[in-house]
Amino acid sequence: MVGLNTDASVRLLGKGDDRPINGEQDRAAVVGGLASVDYVVFFDEENPLNLIKKVSPDVLAKGEDWADRGVIGSEFVSKQGGCVKLIPLLAGRSTTNVVERIKDGLEQSPLEA
Repeated sequence: MVGLNTDASVRLLGKGDDRPINGEQDRAAVVGGLASVDYVVFFDEENPLNLIKKVSPDVLAKGEDWADRGVIGSEFVSKQGGCVKLIPLLAGRSTTNVVERIKDGLEQSPLEA
């Protein structure tokens, strides 16, 4: 199961008026198309803690960029006997990075960088 921010909750995060780039239904279709994903659910709050408490997952996965910020729900999952996994990121492929490259008019692919 993957929890995704609704479009409204993405805007709550202060990422800018032009975010999200792809709407929640499109993001859900992409993530839901992965073989390892059985369900996609949306959460409308600023963070997924309420969803995590309802689902009580055995594994909570988050991008490794959250290592220093603290993964929301990690204490709850750990107390329930679960674990937290930090997923490695691919350099240059964040939405913020891609948007900045487009705004700067750079033509070089992040794969070539």
